[in-house]
This record gives sequence, structure tokens and C-alpha cells, in this order.
Amino acid sequence: MREIKFRAWLWDERELHYVLKMDTVNNGYGKVWMIDTFHYKNISHFGLMQFTGLNDKNGVEIYEGDICSNEVAKWEVIFDTGCFCGKRIGGSDGTQNIHLALRAIRELSVIGNIHENPSLI
Repeated sequence: MREIKFRAWLWDERELHYVLKMDTVNNGYGKVWMIDTFHYKNISHFGLMQFTGLNDKNGVEIYEGDICSNEVAKWEVIFDTGCFCGKRIGGSDGTQNIHLALRAIRELSVIGNIHENPSLI
């Protein structure tokens, strides 16, 4: 059974945090999510990325939103039709919609993510 973990991109602070605890609380201003002991945020203030349960070829954990690469192409890790897979980035030959099975992605290297490294897309 795979470990269920998340990380969160905080839009206002432009920071990535690993989620230690996730819960909803009512702070008098409405319902917010507690993503760790220091950040109480409205759901619109951060983006959640789920751990796929796999590591890349260098042992780095692979999360939804990560960008992986090899010498041939770059792939964005997405959740599509009930499973994690890789969506090819770029390609002028119409191949940008090709999906790569996640078991193949773990043979690639994580080189960044869509929030901290948007230039990789």
C-alpha cells in the first residue's frame, strides 16, 4: 500500500511546503485548511500536489505537478482518468498529448515542478 502524502504550493508566499497535517477549521472567517502548524489558508490560497508513491531513478519522490526528463523529452506528472501519468511537454510534431505510464516516469529524473520552475514547461 502506498503512502498518502501531499505538498502544497502557497500562492501568496510563492513557497512549497510539505503537508504535515491537513484539516479543516473554522477561524471565524469561514472554513480554511490547516496544512501545517504555521499555515492556516483558504483553499484558494494554495495548490495541493499528491505523492505518487514512486521515486525517480535518483530516489527523489515524485509528486503530481513535478517535471521529469530524460535525453528525449520532458514530462509533467498529472492525474488523469483515475491514475498518475506523464504528459509530454512541448513537441511541435503533435506529440505533446502523448501520456507516459508512471512506471516509466520513475526511470526519468525530477528536474523541477510546475510552480517553482514554470520555465521548464
